Amino acid sequence: MQIRNDFQPASLILNRLVEYSKVFNNNNMHEWPHLKNNEDFREVYSLPFEDRNPLEEIYATGRDLAVFMSSRLIEFNYAEVFPTLKSFVDSFHGGWIYQIDQLKDISQTAKNKSEQINHCPWAIRQMIKLFDRQIDLLVAIKQCLESLKDNDLYKWEIGQGQITFQIPEYTRILECVHSVGKMFERLPSTYIGKDEESLRDHILVSLESIVFGSATGETFNKRGKTDILVRGNGANEFVGECKFWKGKGVF
Repeated sequence: MQIRNDFQPASLILNRLVEYSKVFNNNNMHEWPHLKNNEDFREVYSLPFEDRNPLEEIYATGRDLAVFMSSRLIEFNYAEVFPTLKSFVDSFHGGWIYQIDQLKDISQTAKNKSEQINHCPWAIRQMIKLFDRQIDLLVAIKQCLESLKDNDLYKWEIGQGQITFQIPEYTRILECVHSVGKMFERLPSTYIGKDEESLRDHILVSLESIVFGSATGETFNKRGKTDILVRGNGANEFVGECKFWKGKGVF
């Protein structure tokens, strides 16, 4: 999944949440229904209520958790739902990740009950293991959310910091320009005959996909125009001039 452009400063952690979302989605679509419908889970229904209830709760709560996390963890990409990184992070407050202790109690109660009854269904034992793995994921997710609160973008949104381009980001811009230039060389028939402005526009399109801010061409900057201008946080972050190479002597 491509992280939305304005959240690129937090892309490392957000990509991790995307991976966790995939795990929860697989649990919801495959693991939980398989254990409930294709294994011996049905034997639970023959147990007395006091024995059956803790075991049924493992499935009900575990499946609900998988459904919620599979979608919520990737909803940061929808600006109409979460316009800011802060709104996304704050949406978890009071939810599942703050109920880890209660979930562990549910798991332990089910484990105790499964040991007390005769011939506990195999599906139940597997569900408990799956439930515990999801708890471990919640612990990791909570750590990610705490890390996002330390991100420069989050701090900027709450008025505690200022967004600036770091050196690695500046390096990414140079690498992007270099890669586009290499593409010109690999596909000469595609670009032959194009003027400086057309080639520059290809560079700008690629830059727009990687920068946090804006990348524009033929932009007024102080006393003249510049071919490529990347701005972020109200300041110039990168200025580039495009020239046709006509040899070292001309350069």
